[in-house]
Amino acid sequence: MVWTAFAAAERLSVSGFQLKHLEQLQAFKAAEDKVQKQADAADGGLAAGVLCCSTCGSMLQRALGREYPTNGGWTPDQLKASNNIANWNFKYSKEEAWAYWSARLWLKTCAELGLGASLG
Repeated sequence: MVWTAFAAAERLSVSGFQLKHLEQLQAFKAAEDKVQKQADAADGGLAAGVLCCSTCGSMLQRALGREYPTNGGWTPDQLKASNNIANWNFKYSKEEAWAYWSARLWLKTCAELGLGASLG
């Protein structure tokens, strides 16, 4: 499972996306740095606006209390609304801390930047 921030993003290949604006790249890099401080590790794609691990997807599902959309992803408005209703007050193991914080800060960063997401 790979979630990719897509608003103002340019598709590079069948499997790759790239954020175009320096502000977006800096925001996701800052999110990755925060996750690294919280959990000593982060999802490998976070600095590029990507969640590429099913453990992160599971954290999103737990926070949202439902499965995320798999047919087309989220529009920016849907993602912002999902961020607003997400409940991150649940227990996770120390080994899952990187996935928890990666998913949480990915969702928050996408919402703050007005990005949507697609499953790619």
